[in-house]
Amino acid sequence: MTDQAAIAVGLATAALPTPPATPPPRLERVALPGLVRGVTIELWQQINAEPHAAGRILSQRLRRDRSLGSKGRRTASAVIYGLIRHGEVLRLLVRCAGGDPADPLHLYLTWLVVGDGLDPALAAEQLPGVDFALLTDARAIVSEQAVGLEPAQALALGGSLPLWLAQTWWQELGAEAGELIAAFAQRPPMATRANSSRIDRASLAARLAQEGVVSTPGRLAPHSLVFEDRRNIHILPSFREGLFEVQDEGSQLLAELARPSPGAHIVDFCAGAGGKALALADAGARVLALDVREGALRIAERRMARAGQSIRYQLMEEHGPPPVEAGWADTVLVDAPCSSSGVLRRHPEMRWRLTPAWVQDRADLQRSILARAAPLVRPGARLVYGTCSLLRQENQAVLADFLAQHPSFEVQERLGDDGVLWPQRTGTDGFFGVAMVRRGA
Repeated sequence: MTDQAAIAVGLATAALPTPPATPPPRLERVALPGLVRGVTIELWQQINAEPHAAGRILSQRLRRDRSLGSKGRRTASAVIYGLIRHGEVLRLLVRCAGGDPADPLHLYLTWLVVGDGLDPALAAEQLPGVDFALLTDARAIVSEQAVGLEPAQALALGGSLPLWLAQTWWQELGAEAGELIAAFAQRPPMATRANSSRIDRASLAARLAQEGVVSTPGRLAPHSLVFEDRRNIHILPSFREGLFEVQDEGSQLLAELARPSPGAHIVDFCAGAGGKALALADAGARVLALDVREGALRIAERRMARAGQSIRYQLMEEHGPPPVEAGWADTVLVDAPCSSSGVLRRHPEMRWRLTPAWVQDRADLQRSILARAAPLVRPGARLVYGTCSLLRQENQAVLADFLAQHPSFEVQERLGDDGVLWPQRTGTDGFFGVAMVRRGA
């Protein structure tokens, strides 16, 4: 095998699912005709008709269809996300086993075999024409198909990515791109931030333990705890009392880049549902949270009330000057709308939205938002620019253009490597973040 073929095989197989040593309970039952199988297949058909709405379709249906029960909902969700994260590989495996990759039932049973460890003989009883026994060595099948591929093509296969995106990350990372798609193929951990104005991290961990939740301190963010398993946080007394927020460590680090301090005037320019605004207020800053989406601000206000924080929320127009005096802010945080290419493990359906044209549209929007936000920064103060993107077009390129057009700003601090938190290196979602200072008296 040539070096290039070996690289291609490594990239194509990097994110392959590994079935658990002990198959999940009820696995054989969900392989048979029944409510879980029927709902999951119906959901997959709906998602294929509206791929950009995958997350909304899944959450709305699972909330509405209570007949599934909690275990059935978890199974349906896990299968759907497995099909999204590993779609290209699963379709390849279906074809090699003699099935029809366009048939949802073929994909469903293939995922149960390859991802969950279903006995291939049971799957074959449901579809006698498909040789599910072949799939017990999925790695060999994918490796054989990858030998003749270019590295970027193999990466696109292994990560179920658009080819242009695979080419971008292959050029950026080389063979490490395989580690990136492997990170994206994992279910993200549930990271939380202790509301330090109410409780410290160690005391929160002890309180959670009393509620039956095992947690460990986060590796990067000082107030973070990571749950060892997924939990319905809404039933936890500690959550209802506002002792913690669910927030990825990368998001927490981006908020810390704003250097919040007691009494500091901070504008959260694209506040969304308020996660970073809450972190800033928890440090004692006086926060003005702005957004063009009224619904997102309503969610943020509810979170503020639960956390016991005082934050001023204000809706702003999409164009024109923002509703705050120029030079008012000690820090302006711009966590800009972006492609979300850094959060594919959390929102795997976003890969279907990623096109060069759409990313360019996001980059143009980011430039206009930064230009609107910059006048709010007083001389000597900070402007923080961040995205949950891993694309230079939205990150370093936008920053370079801004600095060229606003020479009074200079970069003072960066997240991670060149401003980037790479999931395979940090265990966080993917983020870009830099803090700039406005020179002048």
